[in-house]
Amino acid sequence: MYPPPMMYYNPVAVEAKKAADLGLMLGILGFFVLGIFLGPLAIYYGMKARRLDPSKGMAGIALGSTVLILYIGILAFEFYLLMTMPFL
Repeated sequence: MYPPPMMYYNPVAVEAKKAADLGLMLGILGFFVLGIFLGPLAIYYGMKARRLDPSKGMAGIALGSTVLILYIGILAFEFYLLMTMPFL
C-alpha cells in the first residue's frame, strides 16, 4: 500500500485564500458599519483573489458591490429628503 501524497506549500494559493477570506469578511462587515468604505475594499480583495485563483473571490466582489450600491442608494435618498424637507 502506498503512503498518501505529501501536501506541498503553494504560496499563491495561500495568498488567494487570504485575499478571498478578507474580501468576504469586509463585505459582510460592510452591511453593518462603514459600507461606503468597506464595499470598495471588499471588491478590491475579491478581484485580487480572482487574479491569483479564478475559483476564489467571487463572494467578496458580490457582497462589496451590493454594499456599495446599497449605501449609495441610502445616501441619495437621504440627500433627496434633505433637499425636499421644509425649513423650520
